[in-house]
Amino acid sequence: MILRGYPSILFDGCCEAALEAYCDIFQGKISNMLRMGDLRFPMPDEEKKRIFQAVFQAQGLYFLACDTFPGHQPSVGANMYLSVDFSNVPQAKACYEALHERGKVIMPFSDTEYSLGYGKVCDRFGIYWELNVPKGSQRILMTVGAWRS
Repeated sequence: MILRGYPSILFDGCCEAALEAYCDIFQGKISNMLRMGDLRFPMPDEEKKRIFQAVFQAQGLYFLACDTFPGHQPSVGANMYLSVDFSNVPQAKACYEALHERGKVIMPFSDTEYSLGYGKVCDRFGIYWELNVPKGSQRILMTVGAWRS
């Protein structure tokens, strides 16, 4: 029996900075943070501050995050987006603006035929975000290209 599924994001030494930025952007919180130094693995002292695992939570948004082990770099790519639905355009637009600061616009935030506001951005940490304010009860599921009510 599956209890739950959730994304886990890998960073290369900037996990804590990314989570702090996401707390500001989404009014979230970080919990259950463990550092590499909390583990019983031998490693250089400068690597012990890296994040082994942390939980990010904001209203309706939940994911795990961690830094890679020393010597292992995550592969950054556009094959996954974190998709966030908002109830209003001003909040979605504010988050979009904050995420694309020092990042890259993939799709400008605007209204569309399927959304009151929609945009895609790659943030300064290399994480791809899809921000959406659904029209009515519809939600577009871009990752598989299908509609879901």
